[in-house]
Amino acid sequence: MKGLEFDVVFIAMIVEEYTFNEIDVKLLYVSMTRALHRLFMFSEKNHHELVEKIACE
Repeated sequence: MKGLEFDVVFIAMIVEEYTFNEIDVKLLYVSMTRALHRLFMFSEKNHHELVEKIACE
């Protein structure tokens, strides 16, 4: 069993962005894998290295 899952998940990266430290990687992975149908990510920047790296793996 994976834990709680939701139809839609919103991730907001407004003030701070995720970095390559261990806790940020784990938090982003958990939040991204909770979405059953849709995942929305909001950010002031168009480019996030960590998000792109996770998306490519």
